[in-house]
Amino acid sequence: MNGAAQDPGQGRGAGPLLAAAGCAFLLLVMVPAIGYAVARDAGWLPARPTNADELALGREGGLVLFSLAAVAIWAFSRLNPLPLPWRPAAVRSVLATYVPLAVCWWLLLVGYLRAAQALGLPVVPQDTLQYFAGADPARPGFWLACTATMLFAPLAEEIVFRGYLQGALRASIGPRAAVVAQGLLFGLVHGFAYALPIALLGVFFGWLRERHGSLLAPLVAHAVHNASVALSTLLFPGSLQWLYT
Repeated sequence: MNGAAQDPGQGRGAGPLLAAAGCAFLLLVMVPAIGYAVARDAGWLPARPTNADELALGREGGLVLFSLAAVAIWAFSRLNPLPLPWRPAAVRSVLATYVPLAVCWWLLLVGYLRAAQALGLPVVPQDTLQYFAGADPARPGFWLACTATMLFAPLAEEIVFRGYLQGALRASIGPRAAVVAQGLLFGLVHGFAYALPIALLGVFFGWLRERHGSLLAPLVAHAVHNASVALSTLLFPGSLQWLYT
């Protein structure tokens, strides 16, 4: 790790930071869940989608509500400051490390999915991937879904995992172990089937946090990754069938 990457709030103990991580994570879970229930009961979102249009509307609605959760988490971070600065973004350095990592990650993902299929444990594509595989850019909610996927989802998850959680773990078990531990937890909250490949991304994002001493550095990598996955799925929807079956 880069020894210059020191948390400006390193005097804060693990307990307060872990409590902040828990509160932020509850916002991440509860805002979309409650919002979706309210929107469904009001008739704004379909309770039980019966066609492709209703299914797309439901997924768009879920992503928009996730964006609202991200805004709530950002507001929470203003009241309960993060244990590290937002800057620098270090865009050039981040991209220079992300690109080769992404190539290796995609190769590992293909191997992982093939191994799961061989073991009789096929992995189902995430809802967001299924949305972009059949997305129509002419839909009113399409660009809202894009913004949620490429901006708000990285914002929320970076604050929770690389901000508060990694800060708490860093204060208790040290920076190297914290990078690995938060990455594993990041993978697990995305579901057991996706835990390994997403945990590897989480470790990479955590390493960027340590290397640059900021939250924007992993956020940039996270946003670029989500954008590249969404764009490749949109342009080559058949890739999902090739990857997952």
